[in-house]
Amino acid sequence: MKGVKKVTDTWLERAVVLSEMSDWQGLIDLCKDWTKNDPENAKAWFYLGDAYGTLDRDDDAMKAYCEVVRIDPDDVDAWSDLAVSYILSNNRAEALDAIGVLRRLDPERAEVVFNQISPR
Repeated sequence: MKGVKKVTDTWLERAVVLSEMSDWQGLIDLCKDWTKNDPENAKAWFYLGDAYGTLDRDDDAMKAYCEVVRIDPDDVDAWSDLAVSYILSNNRAEALDAIGVLRRLDPERAEVVFNQISPR
């Protein structure tokens, strides 16, 4: 089991470096390989979603964030970013569904995201 942890740490370390360098395409390439190698790793999908989102590839970001919440249904960051991706894609119904889940997990954060759809 230690070998698996070490491999996961290596992927994560590389993802963090690429993210800090703002090498979004490099991060996408890494995360595609990472998700193929370890398809049930929520962090791999999350980093992929972040890279896609940063490059305004909202549909791809949504798919990645959907994988995160499938793997880890209580991931507040993924639900928040998924809702924002839906908002940016003008998919209000899906955004509201994601915000509903987020409201259960983190009501304050849900309110912030909701206000992006319906400013007061």
